[in-house]
This record gives sequence, C-alpha cells and structure tokens, in this order.
Amino acid sequence: MSRTHANGAHFPPVPPPSAEDRFLRYKRDLHQRLIALHVPHLWKDYGLGCHTVPNFEREIADSLPVLATAFAHPQPAPASFSYMSIEPHFNIWGWHLNADPARALEWLWIQNAAPVGLTLVGSGTTTVTTPPLFRRLHLVGLSGGTSLDSSVTVA
Repeated sequence: MSRTHANGAHFPPVPPPSAEDRFLRYKRDLHQRLIALHVPHLWKDYGLGCHTVPNFEREIADSLPVLATAFAHPQPAPASFSYMSIEPHFNIWGWHLNADPARALEWLWIQNAAPVGLTLVGSGTTTVTTPPLFRRLHLVGLSGGTSLDSSVTVA
C-alpha cells in the first residue's frame, strides 16, 4: 500500500488501520451525517495529509469566501437562546453580562434568555444588561434568586 500526503509527498508504507486512516474515515462519516441532516457545510476531501503550510494555505483559501458570505449576511438574533461562558464578562445577541471578577472561576450559564425572562446559573454578583426590551417598564421582577441583594436598577 502506498499513501501520499495531501501535498503529494509519499508516506512510508503503514499497515492499516493507522490513526491517519481512522481520522480520515471519521471526517468522511461526519460529512455524510451532515448531508443526511441537511446541514449546510463546506467539505473538501484533501485525503490523507498532515498539518503543513501548503495545506493550511489551501484550507484558508477555500474557507474565506464561505466565511465572508456568512459575515456579510448575519443571522438575526433568535427569539430565545442559552449560552455559557467561563469569562466574567461577555456579550451575546445584545445581552451584556458582567460577573464579579472576584468570584470563583466557573461557568456562568444564561438559559432561555428571551423578552419574557431568563435564568442565570452561577455564583457571585452578576449584572445583566438586556437589549432594548424593557424601555417602558419601571420595574423588572426577580424570582428564584439566592443572593442577599436582589436589587434591580432600570436605566
């Protein structure tokens, strides 16, 4: 059996199944599964190969037009979403979360965020700034909090 890198250089003979063969099979299986699920994706089968500058250049050249199109036509914010981050400060879909930087380094979950509410899971004090969903409201209700300070400031 003779195999070559994606750039054409020959591998020495390797008895199958090598890790390279298994990884290529996994990539092809994933591609077929995405097709079956009707998930749009970019697929270029470069064959067996390794992490080399020529391979990276080819992959970047193939991927950039797809990325440019996606960024030129961003998806609208979803009606609701869930997200998690280990960062103490993050922004997602117009929501801004600032957790106490002195809290334990842990995940902060924002679950089912929507105009009707959200659930936060984490520790410490967290400030949430929503997109402009509550402009006419003077009071935002809180429930289920375990914090000693459940105050809300509406700007």
